[in-house]
Amino acid sequence: MYHFVLKRILRSAFAKINRGEYESIVNQFALVFEHTFYGEHALGGTRTTPESNRRWYQRLAKIFPDLHFTITTIDVSGWPWNTTASVEWKDRFSGPDGTIHNNQACMCSDLNGAE
Repeated sequence: MYHFVLKRILRSAFAKINRGEYESIVNQFALVFEHTFYGEHALGGTRTTPESNRRWYQRLAKIFPDLHFTITTIDVSGWPWNTTASVEWKDRFSGPDGTIHNNQACMCSDLNGAE
């Protein structure tokens, strides 16, 4: 049941991003976290505070206003105090010249509870 609920939460988070509801995503992060997007570009870097994460999502919405994710796989394993979740997706967005781009990616997170 726990894995089912967590998968539903993850699907809901991506649906919110698809609707541009970034603020609700930022509010779901723990107080202590690390969010990294690799590369040397406008979205690259690591954020560790809610405010820097909020600014990153605002930048994401500004750069890719029509960004849309399609989840292909969600895997959750482990007990509530030692959980790993991974999400694979395909995304679609318009470039500055209107050209449609596609991408696919994945993320994996350890969702460990307080010790």
